[in-house]
Amino acid sequence: MAKAGLRTDQDLLVKYFGTTYDNVSKIFLAGAFGNFIDVSNAMKIGLYPSINKDKFIRFGNGALAGARDMLLSRKRRADAEKIATTIQHTKPNEMEGSEFQYIVADNMYFSKREE
Repeated sequence: MAKAGLRTDQDLLVKYFGTTYDNVSKIFLAGAFGNFIDVSNAMKIGLYPSINKDKFIRFGNGALAGARDMLLSRKRRADAEKIATTIQHTKPNEMEGSEFQYIVADNMYFSKREE
C-alpha cells in the first residue's frame, strides 16, 4: 500500500503540473529510504517511473541539512522563507474525489504499466 500511495502521488503531481516524466529533470530522494533504495528495483515494481536513472539525486538527511542551513546562514534562511511562500499544498484524495481509491488500487500492482 505504501508503494501504491507514493506512486499515486508522483503520477498526480505530474498530472496537476501538466507535464510528463520525460520533462522532469530531477527527482530528489531524501533520508535513509532515498539513500539506500535500489532505483532499478524500485522501477521494476512500479514505485518509480521507468526513466533515466541519472535524474535521481540522493541527498541524505534533508531535514537536518536544512535545519543546519537555517541556523548558520541568514541568506539561506531568507531564501527558504521566500520559497515557502510559493509552496502549493495539494490534497490528491480531495482533488480526485471518488476516483482516488481506484488510482491507488491500480498502483498496488508490482509492475506498473507505463503510458
